Amino acid sequence: MVRPENIVYLQSMGICTIFGRECPVVDFNDAQAHTKIQGLTLAGALLDEAAIVPESAFTMLVSRLNISNARLFLIFDPEYIQELKKQYTGLWYRRMI
Repeated sequence: MVRPENIVYLQSMGICTIFGRECPVVDFNDAQAHTKIQGLTLAGALLDEAAIVPESAFTMLVSRLNISNARLFLIFDPEYIQELKKQYTGLWYRRMI
């Protein structure tokens, strides 16, 4: 069960410990953001405001998810989703949105 005592966030170190597992917390705030995860092997990632992340950082993140059954969770602004629905249709829309 998820309880506050099972999650410890150390903002100064950029680490969140969830059920004893250390998870790096990375800020993708500029074009050099991809260097922050270079060399990591990731089993999963949660990306908030995915629409505004630099493409180089997103590409690097996807390439780092190389463990079997790795998961990538993306969070978008609802207005951005509406724009995507207007732009894309058919198979691409069904697979990606």
